[in-house]
Amino acid sequence: FESMEGLLAAIHKSRFSQTQTKRREMLTEALAKNDSLSLRDLCHLMVDPTFQLCKCDPGHRQWVNAWGAKNAAIVRPTLEEDTVDEGNSLQIIRNFLRASLPHLDDSIFEDRYLTVVRFSNLAMSNQTREKGSFRGKKADLFLSNLVDSLVGLFMAEVSDETKAHLRK
Repeated sequence: FESMEGLLAAIHKSRFSQTQTKRREMLTEALAKNDSLSLRDLCHLMVDPTFQLCKCDPGHRQWVNAWGAKNAAIVRPTLEEDTVDEGNSLQIIRNFLRASLPHLDDSIFEDRYLTVVRFSNLAMSNQTREKGSFRGKKADLFLSNLVDSLVGLFMAEVSDETKAHLRK
């Protein structure tokens, strides 16, 4: 590594790849059981791979802690589909999400998708700061509630005010 930035970029790429592999495994397993995934299933697949890796790998927890809040704070979070080929699992999940949310026009879907990514990054990063945060009933509650929140973000009604702004 020629610099500290090079080292950090290599760690980031490695952890993204690790998460991508886990998500791909979970997606393949879910699709083998049911080729029609619910919105909740899809939201679960967005965050559970990271959760599971944080559960068993202290290095992954450190990466999520360091990267999650930073990623949530920038204008366009770096998504895995930006760094991995277009056939990656997060892109596939995104496509399933888009198909399952036909009531959202493209711009609203994109805004909500980015909000979900930001929120997920921040929530998971904050969770890493809690002692024993990926074990036991409290951890299970965190994951379930996070998925509920993501579903709610996608399913929230588009208000008349938002529709008016879209027409402008």
